[in-house]
Amino acid sequence: MLKAKETASTRVDDGTRTERVGVCPLCGSTQLGSILDIKERCLGTGDIFTVVQCDSCALFRTDPRPVKEEIDRYYPDDYGPYQPSAGTKTPWLRPGFKGLIRRLTLTAHYGYQLAEIEGVMGQLIRVLTSPLRGRYVSFPRLFPGGRLLEIGCATGERLALLRDLGWEVQGVEINRQACDLARSQFGLNIFCGELEELRLPDASIDAVVMSHVIEHAYDPIAILREANRVLRPGGLVLMETPNARSLERYIFGPWWFNWEIPRHLFLFESRTLELCCKMAGLQIKNVAYSSYTFDWNRSLAYWCEDRGWNGVAEWLRSRPRVLTWVFRPLGKGLGWMKATGRMTVVGVRR
Repeated sequence: MLKAKETASTRVDDGTRTERVGVCPLCGSTQLGSILDIKERCLGTGDIFTVVQCDSCALFRTDPRPVKEEIDRYYPDDYGPYQPSAGTKTPWLRPGFKGLIRRLTLTAHYGYQLAEIEGVMGQLIRVLTSPLRGRYVSFPRLFPGGRLLEIGCATGERLALLRDLGWEVQGVEINRQACDLARSQFGLNIFCGELEELRLPDASIDAVVMSHVIEHAYDPIAILREANRVLRPGGLVLMETPNARSLERYIFGPWWFNWEIPRHLFLFESRTLELCCKMAGLQIKNVAYSSYTFDWNRSLAYWCEDRGWNGVAEWLRSRPRVLTWVFRPLGKGLGWMKATGRMTVVGVRR
């Protein structure tokens, strides 16, 4: 067993200033279990960052990590979530069979008013769509006149969808380019800055949404505490995040796509995220495991790149249909086993 070093400041090869964390922010332990060196692939510098796992609570963290003043360089202008959306309308509820099934499921099980389902036919629709409820767990149940806050809303595509579904929405995002796009494309109310700078009143929000945000946070517990403060009693917080207890991590090791070093400062299992929520005053209501499998392609692409098989890596990133069909049943099975690479955690203010 190794003991973490004291907090200090160093530099990686490209000159980025880093800091050592040293103490687990979740349980306070200085004892380390597994230690893994991961190649930086965000900018392609080839720098190596170390991921450590707390021997006490099993939380993964990047340690050392870039200091907060220098992390922006790992979010360049071409960072995917900051790119313009395809149009000014969200395509998720587009006409057609898939859009109809989505509308019926959200109406039958999540309180949205997207279709007429009454009487015997309504009961039949509720029964038929019941197996699909888990697919939409990342959508908070609609409160009448409900107010929703998305933390890290990027260019606002998801927030615009939630507005179109009936929520009164507010977004917060630290990247100015993404904020400008969210405002110009969707006409959204976006605060550009840190969450604590928004200064919302206590108990003023019905739902808080974070889609792949909590793993990027320097202080995830502080964000959850602020979310708890602004939520009304019974309000929900929904977090989508990588699952550190996934089969993908065990299989791919340092080539697992969701390490995403050094943007991902923490990685959680459901148990460690539940502990974070408990410290923030939130209670876990549900954990759902996504059957999304494209991360398998991208992890395989990293493995191929490091062997000089660049052509194969590019083919894997192109989402070949044959691999989609191969991995789809795998994703379903791993979701049932709670071992997929992504999870959605739903918490409630007590």
